[in-house]
Amino acid sequence: MAILKAVNSNRYTLEGVIRYITDVAAHNGKIVFYGTSGILDQYDPIREMMLFKWAYGKMGGLQYRQIILSFTKTETQNLPSEFFVRPVSAIATMLTENLGLQVVFAIHGNTENIHAHYILNSVSNDGSKLQINKRLLFLLKQEINNILRDYGLGIILMHDYDVA
Repeated sequence: MAILKAVNSNRYTLEGVIRYITDVAAHNGKIVFYGTSGILDQYDPIREMMLFKWAYGKMGGLQYRQIILSFTKTETQNLPSEFFVRPVSAIATMLTENLGLQVVFAIHGNTENIHAHYILNSVSNDGSKLQINKRLLFLLKQEINNILRDYGLGIILMHDYDVA
């Protein structure tokens, strides 16, 4: 089964976290893929995400939310790392379409399990701040599971306590 977790951390700035997930040296040269969704300038997503916040007057508070999706050890061993690009990209597109968010993502192959980091702008396209509560996390897991099933991948375990 896949594992999904939403990380609520201020460890990095928005720029710092995007630079980290895209840093080839920090990940032993094993960044499988890097992409964006809902961003026009994929070469400077940090600038675009910050301009978006500025346009809505939402420069304070949490600058981003991070979601990490980890695939199973069996999938990691049995499938080529490039296989994961399409489902991970589809999930990023779903996050943009369903939540109205700008997303930067990277797929890492530097651990036992291939995993993806999704960095979500904390401000949506309607100017509201992103709040990932238990109910939203449950709904996101359902949508992500639909995508994972479409690609023949293991789904995320659902828990009753995920619902607020």
